[in-house]
Amino acid sequence: KRFGDSKHLISGLGNLSQVHMNRGRFDQALECLEQCVETSLRENDTLFLSITYGTMGNVYFFQDRLDKSYEYYKKQLDLARRLGDPANQSIAVGNIGNIRYRQGKLKEAVDCYRTKLEISQKLDYKIGISQSYGNMGLVLAEQEEFTQALECFEKQLRISEEAGDPEGREGGYCGLGTVYAKTGRLNKARDCFAKAVEIDLTSGFDKELD
Repeated sequence: KRFGDSKHLISGLGNLSQVHMNRGRFDQALECLEQCVETSLRENDTLFLSITYGTMGNVYFFQDRLDKSYEYYKKQLDLARRLGDPANQSIAVGNIGNIRYRQGKLKEAVDCYRTKLEISQKLDYKIGISQSYGNMGLVLAEQEEFTQALECFEKQLRISEEAGDPEGREGGYCGLGTVYAKTGRLNKARDCFAKAVEIDLTSGFDKELD
């Protein structure tokens, strides 16, 4: 602040908000993010503004305040479209899909995940592709479309292995294990869950929103 370095200020506030969020201090996280919004608007820094809107959506999502979460993910999506920023479009539309999934609006969720998949494929962003397949697999499994769900989880697993993404690999094995368990293939289910646990214990990654 003293030196007027707005980018460092926004970045610092964003990092501090993440610390507060990880510790469940959501009000303090939002205070930091609101300062980020004010500074981004003052400096006309639209990229940081888009990212901040998405982070605010995350805070509200973790509190299960889905209407407020949607409001900020939609702001991020609209701004990213205006900026021609496909990466943040992909993040925002995927997170809107997570809201729809939690609300039980499965068709809308799948539509969002397919859009995220298309954008991620154009960017050759393998983690985004993997996340999209994993999320679609969850919806299909809930709808008891088990063959299609297996295909999605297999693609998630393959692509996350190519990307060196342990979180995606764990998600793929958990998804496969769930489908195998629901369809009575218990030995396969047990093997998949064991692999997921092994990845979780050895990788030490932080779980975040898609």
